[in-house]
Amino acid sequence: MDSFLLALAWATFYGLHSILASTPIKKKLNLSQRNYRLCYNAVALTSLSAVLWVHFGLASPTIFTRTIATDIIGFGLIVGGLWVHFLTFQQLSIHAFLGILPEVQGDLVAKGIYAYLRHPIYLGILLIMLGLMLLQPITSNLISLLVTLLYLPFGIRFEEQKLIAEFGDTYQQYCKKVPSLFPRLSKFAHSQKSDKN
Repeated sequence: MDSFLLALAWATFYGLHSILASTPIKKKLNLSQRNYRLCYNAVALTSLSAVLWVHFGLASPTIFTRTIATDIIGFGLIVGGLWVHFLTFQQLSIHAFLGILPEVQGDLVAKGIYAYLRHPIYLGILLIMLGLMLLQPITSNLISLLVTLLYLPFGIRFEEQKLIAEFGDTYQQYCKKVPSLFPRLSKFAHSQKSDKN
Protein backbone atom coordinates (compact mmCIF):
# COMPACT_ATOMS: atom_id res chain seq x y z
CA MET A 1 0.00 0.00 0.00
CA ASP A 2 2.84 2.40 0.88
CA SER A 3 4.56 1.66 -2.43
CA PHE A 4 1.32 2.34 -4.33
CA LEU A 5 0.89 5.65 -2.46
CA LEU A 6 4.39 6.76 -3.44
CA ALA A 7 3.89 5.74 -7.07
CA LEU A 8 0.57 7.63 -7.10
CA ALA A 9 2.24 10.71 -5.59
CA TRP A 10 4.93 10.74 -8.30
CA ALA A 11 2.34 10.11 -11.04
CA THR A 12 0.28 13.05 -9.75
CA PHE A 13 3.36 15.28 -9.67
CA TYR A 14 4.33 14.41 -13.25
CA GLY A 15 0.72 14.71 -14.40
CA LEU A 16 0.50 18.23 -12.94
CA HIS A 17 3.81 19.07 -14.58
CA SER A 18 2.47 18.16 -18.02
CA ILE A 19 -1.00 19.67 -17.56
CA LEU A 20 0.25 23.03 -16.28
CA ALA A 21 2.82 23.22 -19.08
CA SER A 22 0.19 22.68 -21.77
CA THR A 23 -0.65 25.54 -24.11
CA PRO A 24 -4.47 25.42 -23.49
CA ILE A 25 -3.93 25.78 -19.74
CA LYS A 26 -1.50 28.66 -20.28
CA LYS A 27 -4.10 30.43 -22.43
CA LYS A 28 -6.90 29.73 -19.94
CA LEU A 29 -4.86 31.15 -17.03
CA ASN A 30 -4.23 34.31 -19.10
CA LEU A 31 -1.13 35.30 -17.13
CA SER A 32 2.00 37.08 -18.28
CA GLN A 33 4.90 34.74 -19.03
CA ARG A 34 6.67 35.83 -15.84
CA ASN A 35 3.61 35.39 -13.58
CA TYR A 36 2.84 32.04 -15.21
CA ARG A 37 6.41 30.88 -14.48
CA LEU A 38 6.14 32.02 -10.86
CA CYS A 39 2.82 30.19 -10.38
CA TYR A 40 4.07 27.09 -12.21
CA ASN A 41 7.19 26.88 -10.04
CA ALA A 42 5.20 27.47 -6.86
CA VAL A 43 2.86 24.57 -7.71
CA ALA A 44 5.81 22.39 -8.76
CA LEU A 45 7.71 23.09 -5.54
CA THR A 46 4.65 22.48 -3.36
CA SER A 47 3.73 19.23 -5.10
CA LEU A 48 7.34 18.00 -5.11
CA SER A 49 7.58 18.74 -1.38
CA ALA A 50 4.47 16.61 -0.83
CA VAL A 51 5.97 13.76 -2.88
CA LEU A 52 9.24 13.90 -0.93
CA TRP A 53 7.30 13.95 2.34
CA VAL A 54 5.62 10.69 1.31
CA HIS A 55 8.92 9.31 -0.04
CA PHE A 56 10.94 9.87 3.12
CA GLY A 57 8.06 9.02 5.45
CA LEU A 58 7.80 5.45 4.22
CA ALA A 59 9.33 2.49 6.01
CA SER A 60 11.31 1.29 3.03
CA PRO A 61 13.19 -2.04 3.05
CA THR A 62 16.68 -2.38 1.63
CA ILE A 63 16.88 -4.06 -1.79
CA PHE A 64 20.57 -4.94 -1.83
CA THR A 65 23.67 -4.37 0.27
CA ARG A 66 25.74 -1.30 -0.43
CA THR A 67 29.39 -1.73 -1.31
CA ILE A 68 32.28 0.64 -1.89
CA ALA A 69 31.79 0.12 -5.63
CA THR A 70 28.06 1.04 -5.56
CA ASP A 71 28.83 4.09 -3.39
CA ILE A 72 31.52 5.32 -5.79
CA ILE A 73 29.35 4.74 -8.87
CA GLY A 74 26.31 6.28 -7.16
CA PHE A 75 28.25 9.36 -6.10
CA GLY A 76 29.72 9.66 -9.60
CA LEU A 77 26.25 9.49 -11.18
CA ILE A 78 24.92 12.22 -8.89
CA VAL A 79 27.88 14.47 -9.65
CA GLY A 80 27.38 13.72 -13.36
CA GLY A 81 23.68 14.64 -13.13
CA LEU A 82 24.47 17.91 -11.37
CA TRP A 83 27.14 18.67 -14.00
CA VAL A 84 24.60 18.07 -16.79
CA HIS A 85 22.23 20.54 -15.10
CA PHE A 86 25.06 23.07 -14.74
CA LEU A 87 25.83 22.79 -18.47
CA THR A 88 22.12 23.07 -19.28
CA PHE A 89 21.64 26.33 -17.40
CA GLN A 90 24.65 27.82 -19.11
CA GLN A 91 22.42 27.86 -22.20
CA LEU A 92 19.19 28.91 -20.45
CA SER A 93 18.32 31.88 -18.29
CA ILE A 94 17.92 30.53 -14.75
CA HIS A 95 16.17 33.78 -13.76
CA ALA A 96 13.61 33.44 -16.56
CA PHE A 97 13.22 29.71 -15.77
CA LEU A 98 12.33 30.57 -12.16
CA GLY A 99 10.09 33.47 -13.19
CA ILE A 100 12.30 36.17 -11.64
CA LEU A 101 12.79 37.83 -15.03
CA PRO A 102 10.47 37.80 -18.07
CA GLU A 103 11.24 35.04 -20.56
CA VAL A 104 12.51 36.31 -23.91
CA GLN A 105 11.26 34.28 -26.87
CA GLY A 106 14.08 33.66 -29.31
CA ASP A 107 15.64 31.08 -31.57
CA LEU A 108 15.80 27.39 -30.77
CA VAL A 109 18.67 26.65 -28.38
CA ALA A 110 20.88 24.11 -30.16
CA LYS A 111 24.33 24.93 -28.84
CA GLY A 112 26.37 23.82 -25.84
CA ILE A 113 24.95 20.65 -24.30
CA TYR A 114 21.88 21.01 -26.55
CA ALA A 115 24.12 20.19 -29.51
CA TYR A 116 24.52 16.67 -28.05
CA LEU A 117 21.06 15.89 -26.66
CA ARG A 118 17.62 17.48 -26.68
CA HIS A 119 16.56 16.90 -23.07
CA PRO A 120 19.54 17.37 -20.76
CA ILE A 121 17.39 18.26 -17.73
CA TYR A 122 15.70 14.85 -17.91
CA LEU A 123 19.06 13.11 -18.28
CA GLY A 124 20.37 14.95 -15.22
CA ILE A 125 17.34 13.88 -13.19
CA LEU A 126 17.78 10.25 -14.26
CA LEU A 127 21.47 10.23 -13.34
CA ILE A 128 20.77 11.75 -9.92
CA MET A 129 17.93 9.32 -9.16
CA LEU A 130 19.98 6.32 -10.27
CA GLY A 131 22.88 7.54 -8.15
CA LEU A 132 20.61 7.88 -5.12
CA MET A 133 19.33 4.36 -5.76
CA LEU A 134 22.90 3.02 -5.57
CA LEU A 135 23.83 5.10 -2.52
CA GLN A 136 20.62 4.24 -0.69
CA PRO A 137 19.20 1.03 -2.22
CA ILE A 138 15.72 1.11 -0.72
CA THR A 139 12.31 0.37 -2.20
CA SER A 140 11.12 4.00 -2.23
CA ASN A 141 14.11 5.07 -4.33
CA LEU A 142 13.46 2.22 -6.78
CA ILE A 143 9.77 3.15 -7.11
CA SER A 144 10.66 6.80 -7.69
CA LEU A 145 13.14 5.82 -10.40
CA LEU A 146 10.71 3.42 -12.11
CA VAL A 147 7.82 5.92 -12.17
CA THR A 148 10.16 8.54 -13.63
CA LEU A 149 11.31 6.09 -16.32
CA LEU A 150 7.66 5.35 -17.16
CA TYR A 151 6.76 9.03 -17.36
CA LEU A 152 9.69 10.24 -19.46
CA PRO A 153 8.56 8.91 -22.89
CA PHE A 154 5.20 10.66 -22.42
CA GLY A 155 6.76 13.82 -20.96
CA ILE A 156 9.29 14.06 -23.79
CA ARG A 157 6.64 13.45 -26.47
CA PHE A 158 4.36 16.09 -24.91
CA GLU A 159 7.18 18.63 -24.69
CA GLU A 160 8.34 18.01 -28.24
CA GLN A 161 4.85 18.51 -29.64
CA LYS A 162 4.90 21.99 -28.10
CA LEU A 163 8.36 22.69 -29.52
CA ILE A 164 7.31 21.54 -33.00
CA ALA A 165 4.29 23.85 -32.77
CA GLU A 166 6.61 26.72 -31.79
CA PHE A 167 9.60 26.11 -34.08
CA GLY A 168 8.11 23.93 -36.84
CA ASP A 169 10.51 22.36 -39.33
CA THR A 170 13.55 23.82 -37.53
CA TYR A 171 12.85 21.63 -34.50
CA GLN A 172 12.02 18.57 -36.61
CA GLN A 173 15.38 18.87 -38.38
CA TYR A 174 17.06 19.31 -35.00
CA CYS A 175 15.41 16.07 -33.81
CA LYS A 176 16.87 14.21 -36.78
CA LYS A 177 20.39 15.36 -35.94
CA VAL A 178 20.42 15.30 -32.13
CA PRO A 179 19.36 12.35 -29.91
CA SER A 180 16.76 12.78 -27.20
CA LEU A 181 18.35 11.66 -23.93
CA PHE A 182 21.73 10.05 -24.50
CA PRO A 183 24.42 11.77 -26.58
CA ARG A 184 26.17 9.95 -29.40
CA LEU A 185 29.73 9.26 -28.30
CA SER A 186 30.89 9.50 -31.92
CA LYS A 187 29.70 13.11 -32.13
CA PHE A 188 31.35 13.97 -28.82
CA ALA A 189 34.63 12.40 -29.95
CA HIS A 190 34.43 14.30 -33.25
CA SER A 191 33.86 17.56 -31.35
CA GLN A 192 36.88 16.92 -29.12
CA LYS A 193 39.02 16.19 -32.18
CA SER A 194 37.86 19.41 -33.87
CA ASP A 195 38.69 21.43 -30.74
CA LYS A 196 42.25 20.08 -30.73
CA ASN A 197 42.71 20.99 -34.39
